[in-house]
This record gives sequence, structure tokens and C-alpha cells, in this order.
Amino acid sequence: MLRKINIDQPSQFLSFISIPVDMVKAITAIPGSILSMKIQNTQDQASLYKAQTDLLTPIAGAAKNAGFQSDNFTLNHPTQGGGIDSSHCPTC
Repeated sequence: MLRKINIDQPSQFLSFISIPVDMVKAITAIPGSILSMKIQNTQDQASLYKAQTDLLTPIAGAAKNAGFQSDNFTLNHPTQGGGIDSSHCPTC
């Protein structure tokens, strides 16, 4: 009389079906990865711009105290209408 059945091998059909599911999961994760990378890049650029501004602020004050015209020395980002030509900006 059979009292117990022990199956140790997983279903081959379920293994075959899980392949497309895993592929769909991987493909749908790509746009999220790209978006998070772009967000991180934007945050890094903002941090760099703030650090540059923090570094140049005392220099601008010293230049102003030394007699330089404030019209010729701006801390604005090139795309905001000041500073240098935008062709010299590596982030533009």
C-alpha cells in the first residue's frame, strides 16, 4: 500500500515558463535604471555648480574689492546669460 509520495524534481514546464517572465522583468527594469541614472547625473551637476559657486564667491568679492568692474565678472552659468560663452561650458 502506497502511503507517501516524495517528488524532488521541480516541474520542467514551470521552469520553461519562468524564462519569459524573467526576461520581461529585466526589460521593464531598464527604463527605471536609465531614469535613476539621469536623475543622479542632474543632482551631481547641481552639486558641482553649487560647489563652483561657493568657491568663486570669495574670489568675486576679492576681485570687486581690487577694483574690477562687476559687469566683467559674473558668477552666472553661461546658459543663464552671464560669464563665458556657452561653447566653453563642458556641461552644455
